[in-house]
Amino acid sequence: MIDELIARVREAPDDDAPRLVLADKLMEAGDPWGEVIALSCKQARLGDTPEADALRERVNRVKKELWPTDAFAGAIKRGFFELVWANDAGVSEVRGLAFALLRRLRVRELSNKGLTALAELAFDLDELRLDADRRVDPLQGHLLAAALLGMRCRRLSLTHIAFEREHLDAVLAGPVAEGLRDMELTHPSLSGMLEGVAWPRLEALDLALRLQSSDVVTLLRSPQLLDLAALDLSHNPIDDGGARAIAATPFTRLKRLELMTSDLTSAGVVALADAPALRGLTKLALSANYDGFEDSVARLGVFTALTDLEIEGRMSPVAVRTFFENVRAPLRSLLVKSASLYGTDCLPVFERVRELRVLDLSFNSVGDDGATALAAADLPHLEKLELTTCHIGPEGARALAESQTLPRTLELGLWGNPIREYEDALRKRYAKVTLGGP
Repeated sequence: MIDELIARVREAPDDDAPRLVLADKLMEAGDPWGEVIALSCKQARLGDTPEADALRERVNRVKKELWPTDAFAGAIKRGFFELVWANDAGVSEVRGLAFALLRRLRVRELSNKGLTALAELAFDLDELRLDADRRVDPLQGHLLAAALLGMRCRRLSLTHIAFEREHLDAVLAGPVAEGLRDMELTHPSLSGMLEGVAWPRLEALDLALRLQSSDVVTLLRSPQLLDLAALDLSHNPIDDGGARAIAATPFTRLKRLELMTSDLTSAGVVALADAPALRGLTKLALSANYDGFEDSVARLGVFTALTDLEIEGRMSPVAVRTFFENVRAPLRSLLVKSASLYGTDCLPVFERVRELRVLDLSFNSVGDDGATALAAADLPHLEKLELTTCHIGPEGARALAESQTLPRTLELGLWGNPIREYEDALRKRYAKVTLGGP
């Protein structure tokens, strides 16, 4: 009977009626989770009210009575856990009726013991994130493959988990890969493991740690990856050879490309800018080596669909100015970081980027001149301005505090700037201000 009622709840996830029928049956049987379902459904209907807060407190008390340890934390929605964060010991507690509608499971400090417990679970998830405990013995690859046999998920993240090629093949040949669309692997060394991998038809792929440009060439021979919408190869020592491999790949749907902390030079940046398959990118994140960008940053103007741009590396002020004066992309988020830009050289041409929601200029030498120019900027949609460690002093702080144009709803990050005497004025002017530091 209970299994049938749970099936009805799954069939009508937006309807409270099956949940309340289940709650009544559980309470008749003396199961305290029946009360949780009933109270949680009522709480959701009440919205943000004192009565709803009281119901939430009662739900949390029952949860604490049933699971007195802190081995996992979870978000309950209308009577069921939908998101759970567990540590290694908490994996064994993620079972039973309360987790019947679980959509996201995140396990931190995972060990081989936790993997063994995970193998006893069977979930159809939106997201499964496993983060190994690097303080203990490395996880055994065969246990990882076994743990995923009962799982199905749309997004799989394996962080700091070492495994052999045979174990990766076993995972990708199992049920977990059937609906897999988004995969993240942060591995001690993926280099040399990618030849002939039978990737599922992913929409997003994130690979990190020690990939060389030759690995990128191998990776992008896989026809299954031509339909990627997002590719993140940040945190790998990828040089211009890797950039050329990406540029030469005939992607059909790629919208997001991230190559942060790579070893690109201007030649790699130019190769990416000249690639027809990349012209439709909406997000581009590039980090070049010390002399990587120089004048090639001006070439980024060919990406006219960008809404999100992050660039880090040495850039000439003239090239940066040329780019910003000619930018046609509808930028909503912009990060610029360079040791070669000072004052107003760091700043975009504001009339060209009036749709910005996020502007991050942290760790540039913005100084008082740059801060004064920012204070006069007409950026009506700006929601977040990050200026961490930008060498802004009292003059720049005063200009920001007295701005007549920046939105009052702005979140302003000024950590690491010596401007404490203007703390009160800044907090009165903006919705949220972050200060502090040396």
